[in-house]
Amino acid sequence: MNDSPPKKKAKQRSYSVREKLDAVRRMQEVRMEVVATG
Repeated sequence: MNDSPPKKKAKQRSYSVREKLDAVRRMQEVRMEVVATG
């Protein structure tokens, strides 16, 4: 049971990092689209 909490915490951290990376990639894509439109 003690092994469950750490695993969940690690997964949450990984999710946060992945979400941040996705947000950065999305922002970059939008910026590229704006440049192409401009």
